Amino acid sequence: MRQRCATHKSPLYTNSINALVFRLGVDETIAEAEYGIKRMRENTAPFDFYLKGPLACLKGVLDYLLEEYNSKYQVGIKDDEDLNQKNFEEKVKAGKNSRAEAFINSYKEKKKILLTDPKCKILLERHDTRDIAIHRKQPTKNINLSLNVGMSASPTSIVVRDKNGNITARRDSPPQAMQVPPPKVQYFLSDWMSDDIPSLCEYTLSKLKKLVEALRTEYV
Repeated sequence: MRQRCATHKSPLYTNSINALVFRLGVDETIAEAEYGIKRMRENTAPFDFYLKGPLACLKGVLDYLLEEYNSKYQVGIKDDEDLNQKNFEEKVKAGKNSRAEAFINSYKEKKKILLTDPKCKILLERHDTRDIAIHRKQPTKNINLSLNVGMSASPTSIVVRDKNGNITARRDSPPQAMQVPPPKVQYFLSDWMSDDIPSLCEYTLSKLKKLVEALRTEYV
């Protein structure tokens, strides 16, 4: 459900406050994705729990950005209407909102370029299997497990001899156990094995942040 800011101030004041609310929505979604990626990198259990959040957030960034500019430019898409790229475009053309129209054209172009990147496309493009995975079942993934085998160093003998070569003292030190790092676990999507899941999410998020920054800079 999309949030609205209830206020009895002037329409201009209300519009500014609402835009700020939805700007925070974009930023909070990015922060939530960053948190989930961090927990996945730490192999925090259960991994699937921390996977679902970033997957949903990565898709949500672009949706929240539309909501931010729906409010900022008073496009007029109401709470009970679907907020998507097509509806946004139709509204701004019908209302002859030139600034909002310039924004949505730039948004479409940047999104199109973003989805030409196969790493971003695998997570962001709307398709049934990934969307269902987010909401109804766990995404199919492969797990790589690297085990480190512990070994002990050989015992060390210290021998003391006199000038004639006779052994006068001998001391054996016990073998020292070597430090063994914990096993390394990596998770991969079954349809993308080139990068593990945290790396794939991290890469896509970095591209989304650049897109958001570019649009916000151009359309203040």
